[in-house]
Amino acid sequence: MRSPRDRVCRFLPFGKRRKQGGNRMKTKGKKKGFARGLCLLLLLSLTLGVLTSCGNFSYTESNLSDYVKISREDYMGLTVTVSIDPVSDLKVEERILQLRYQNRSDTAERDGASLRNQTVTAGDVLSIYYQGYSVDEDGKKTYLENTCNFSSGLAELGIGSGSFISGFEYGLLGLNPKDYSVLKIIKTGTIEEDTILYADYVAYYPDGSVKNVTDARLDFSEDLDAVYGEGFREALLGKPIGTVIKQFTTVLEPEQSAADIYYSDFTPNFRTTGEENPIVVKTRFPYNYQTESMRLKTVYFNVWIDSAVLYDAPEFDDAFVTDKLGMSEEDLAAFDGDTLTDRARASIRKTLEDEYEAGKRTLAEEELWKVLKAKAEFPKLPKSAVEAIEQEYLDDLNQKYATYTENYGSSIGGLEAFATEYYGLSGSTTYKEYIHSQAEDVVKEKLIFYDILRREEKLPTGEEFDKLYNQAVEDALDYYLTQSSYNKDSFESEEKYNEAVAALKQNILSYYGEDYFKEQAYYEALLDYLIDNMTIKTTYPDGAL
Repeated sequence: MRSPRDRVCRFLPFGKRRKQGGNRMKTKGKKKGFARGLCLLLLLSLTLGVLTSCGNFSYTESNLSDYVKISREDYMGLTVTVSIDPVSDLKVEERILQLRYQNRSDTAERDGASLRNQTVTAGDVLSIYYQGYSVDEDGKKTYLENTCNFSSGLAELGIGSGSFISGFEYGLLGLNPKDYSVLKIIKTGTIEEDTILYADYVAYYPDGSVKNVTDARLDFSEDLDAVYGEGFREALLGKPIGTVIKQFTTVLEPEQSAADIYYSDFTPNFRTTGEENPIVVKTRFPYNYQTESMRLKTVYFNVWIDSAVLYDAPEFDDAFVTDKLGMSEEDLAAFDGDTLTDRARASIRKTLEDEYEAGKRTLAEEELWKVLKAKAEFPKLPKSAVEAIEQEYLDDLNQKYATYTENYGSSIGGLEAFATEYYGLSGSTTYKEYIHSQAEDVVKEKLIFYDILRREEKLPTGEEFDKLYNQAVEDALDYYLTQSSYNKDSFESEEKYNEAVAALKQNILSYYGEDYFKEQAYYEALLDYLIDNMTIKTTYPDGAL
């Protein structure tokens, strides 16, 4: 379950700074971005508003110097370095590929369920297996978590959909499945000397650590004992796929009488054939990948195309630019290029460069908050503010638990067990301790924010406030419209559509409340001021794709 801590989202789930965001394997490329959308969904699921006052405590009127200490030099005129991939020719071509995909034929040209001799082209919808891994300086592969779909089944991938990370779809163009192996997932048979097995298990190590592993890749043609302990292969060879092995023991470094590794609940999920000759796509994780340590790291994907549905995607030519994209000679006159398509490419590059600047600014915002949280000191916290947020979390938890029990019956272990699972807790931390800690973090961030806002006298008023407030509301409305079924063409008339949009806007205002959007306006005003006074440097790994 996601942490309720994420709901704060720097007070800005809809605002213009949140147009770029992280992901796992897939990235939908929505207009408003994953990070901001994630925060919105968390806000919706938690049904908690972000308020400018908590309990009897007011962030705009209380003497905040009693609660937070941070010097001006700790937040003004900072220099930060952010890692972000620049706009490249590949990214321009990928955006063109997405535009072609969006304008593909409505009906399939051919169903390729048994197709093994067809070059991958723009607009095709493939059914694929994929498996991600990194390679170190010595050439050793490390298979990465959350980058393999063998267990979940075939993934649907539209070539040009933008649903996978940059470089993935483009790397499949022009390839023919007949030149590569066919992957099979097999859930029968036994573990043999040449088996490639995927298994779940729990391992207990001599140092006291415990590791829960899901779908570990185990190639029995390799020396598994060197990695998993002597006796590992012997304990598993001949065992049937799908049958749980309750426990067994292996020994690390037997010459030194090293301690045992205990394995429990070892479950051989399935074996594979056909891994030996995959399509290999080399790319990078995006700069906003949710696992921060993997951002902009080179990653390889083994890909197996199982089947395809073929669509006709238009070529990127003059007719496409004028008829499909609605760009005229006059619209593109300001861009360089010998031909209309050249100037259209230049226009697309400019759009990507604007997105790059927005992404750079978002990363600078993240770095700013790292500095603020590291530098700030808190002599004490306003008790009523912490208690008010704690109560919101508890109310939300009780509501979630009531919904769960209504749908599935009582949880074994009651609310305590449900909360432990819901918050992803481990060890001795209770859910009440966890909630208290999260509430304190929320209050600390709000204290920092409002202290700087007031000290710098950046509380917007008059026309400036109205503009920022209205923009915050419009951003929220725009997000809902892009994420929902409010397709203008599905309404009987433009009047009906406008009525529906107006009703949605009113629902948003009622749900979040005026104070919520006030805080968006405050945050936007301060963020502009602080970032405009920062020096933002950029870096990117060598060997840019």
